[in-house]
Amino acid sequence: MSGTAIVGRLLASDGVADLQVVLQLEVAERLLAGPGSKTYGPLSVIAALRARGRRLRRIPPGAFRPRPKVTVARCASTFATTPALGAEVEGLLSWLFVGLASGEKQLAGVLGGRRALAVQFLVAHGHPPDARAEMLSPDDWLALARALESAAAL
Repeated sequence: MSGTAIVGRLLASDGVADLQVVLQLEVAERLLAGPGSKTYGPLSVIAALRARGRRLRRIPPGAFRPRPKVTVARCASTFATTPALGAEVEGLLSWLFVGLASGEKQLAGVLGGRRALAVQFLVAHGHPPDARAEMLSPDDWLALARALESAAAL
């Protein structure tokens, strides 16, 4: 199992209060990335909503035996006492993968049949109607997922 998958499962669970992990540097950067960053993705959004993360230390390959071919980083996360997600994590993840897997396309365009709702949401939350998915904050993503799930339930 990859570091991304392990950390993703830990972020989705309710039984974790503090977490310290050593990850490949690229995974650590994805975990801690903010909106607009090239490494911002579903893992970044879930991590920001569930916990306050920080990179503690970069560890060079020479610190290990046998020497790996990658640089790693030690990261720590302190989870919120009242998680922002709860049972919503699965629905949010599905929308994150749709929106953020599209690369640099406009968010409303990749949501297909939900285009009008997406444009309405973007404008109401201070974004241009042609905003790209990677520009939304984690809180905006959660609100958008809730709006999309609510509309799907109708």
